[in-house]
Amino acid sequence: MSADRDFAESVERLCAPLGEVWSRNMFGGFGVYCDRVMFGLIAYGVLYLKVDDVNRGDFEEAGLEPFVYRGPNRIITMSYHRAPEGSLDDWQLVEPWARGSLKAAERTFAKRAARSSRKRRAPSSTSGSGPAIR
Repeated sequence: MSADRDFAESVERLCAPLGEVWSRNMFGGFGVYCDRVMFGLIAYGVLYLKVDDVNRGDFEEAGLEPFVYRGPNRIITMSYHRAPEGSLDDWQLVEPWARGSLKAAERTFAKRAARSSRKRRAPSSTSGSGPAIR
């Protein structure tokens, strides 16, 4: 078993009080999920937690940097920030960060689901029935 897989499993055990926590391989790292949403990202042996407009300030105030990688044409900053140092040894230390990140992931999931629902209900502009020509 790889060190990254071991680390992912330790994060799963640590965050188990959140609900059904599991991880899967993603692009050389791991996505960390609770139920249906991804609230964590493991890359290069570091746990990053989901942020949005509600909790991003807490991470920035604590000096916890975002996950950044080089894309084909530019640097890409993701909506995940590093978990606090030392918090991964103690549920009580990581709990507020993990719970906030789970809520951020749920908000993001809900927004995407709402957008997807609106797209499915939108009338088609290619229906073939245009204005009557007289």
